[in-house]
Amino acid sequence: MIYYKCDALCIRTMLETDIRAFFEAFAAQGWEKSKPEALFNTYYKMQNSGQRAVIVAEKDGCAAGYATLAGNAASGPFRDKNLPEIIDFNVLKNISARVSAAGLWISPKLWQKREVKLSPLPSAFIRDTHQPKGCM
Repeated sequence: MIYYKCDALCIRTMLETDIRAFFEAFAAQGWEKSKPEALFNTYYKMQNSGQRAVIVAEKDGCAAGYATLAGNAASGPFRDKNLPEIIDFNVLKNISARVSAAGLWISPKLWQKREVKLSPLPSAFIRDTHQPKGCM
């Protein structure tokens, strides 16, 4: 599913091809131990089983970053408050972090419009974001 698309930026669900793409990209920046291929395989499986939402920022056709969210915080002050919890959030070093990270933060608001199962983040987190004219 595509949540947002404008110019070179696309925010979408994770694809199976992202597993290898993210592993190779993180390995190229020296993170292969903390971001093994098995991690992305697990995220993909969790997305497909409904355990987690995985959103991917794609810039110029290449995976640029991702965020994984659980439907409800498992611990802490928001536990059992029916609020999503960001579990993992990363943007590749060689990508414009501002563009990709902004897109990943915009996505929860877009989920709300499309009635995706997960609740959006409180609007205070994303109130200053905007969508350029002519973009989805």
